[in-house]
Amino acid sequence: MRGGSLNQQSVIETLAFTGFGAAITYCLLSGKYLSFVTPRLAPYLAAAALMMFVWGGMGFARWFRPRHRSRFAHCFVITVPLVVMLLPFASLSASDVRSMDSLNALSDLALGAGGQVPVPGEAASLPGLDARRGIVDISKDSYAAWMAEISVNHALYEGYTVTVDGMYYGMDASAEGADFAVERLMMYCCVADLTPVGIRCVDADGLRPSGIADGEWVRVTGGLAAMPMGDGSGEWMEPYLRVSYVERIDAEGDGYLYAGY
Repeated sequence: MRGGSLNQQSVIETLAFTGFGAAITYCLLSGKYLSFVTPRLAPYLAAAALMMFVWGGMGFARWFRPRHRSRFAHCFVITVPLVVMLLPFASLSASDVRSMDSLNALSDLALGAGGQVPVPGEAASLPGLDARRGIVDISKDSYAAWMAEISVNHALYEGYTVTVDGMYYGMDASAEGADFAVERLMMYCCVADLTPVGIRCVDADGLRPSGIADGEWVRVTGGLAAMPMGDGSGEWMEPYLRVSYVERIDAEGDGYLYAGY
């Protein structure tokens, strides 16, 4: 390359590094990164964006340094994830990632909800509990903690009226009646480990909206009870809601939950 000419490799590298850094920054500021990873990774993404800008600045300093042979293939390492990050991304539903036959991952949720399995009496500090009236109103912010609490200590709340929002997922009928689940997706690290977490609902009176499909958002109210379940490894009591009211509601964004948050 003749002196004074642009160093084409440095130009492409600068554009790739700064473009990738800008894309990471955009995802952080817009919150789009939460569709891919948990909030705990935000500082690492910020550090990566800063490094991309530093490398881009270093590349700019070499724009007018002669280079006899330019190579560009290595830039695809940056451009491929850059394009993926900027493409429209549809949030997954519980039916998209379901890999289990039941809802018995709830005991695992206890660790994600607060680091310890709940013990009787701890729910008194959870929002949405009205012990005097026997009501539990579960919001998104308290969803993980309440699912863990109900899974472990459901006997304390049997007969309580519970209201919960989530994604509908049809299930095989049980001895109690027609079943479905209300679920949200729990992310432990990244989108690859999304796990559906929720509670079984028994709709003995056929109250579910007609034509409802998996992945639609619903609000369910019902009395908390428990039924015996079992497989080759033993038996357990699984909490469920006796449905008294169910309606479609607007989707709540991606609805993801993040372990430890």
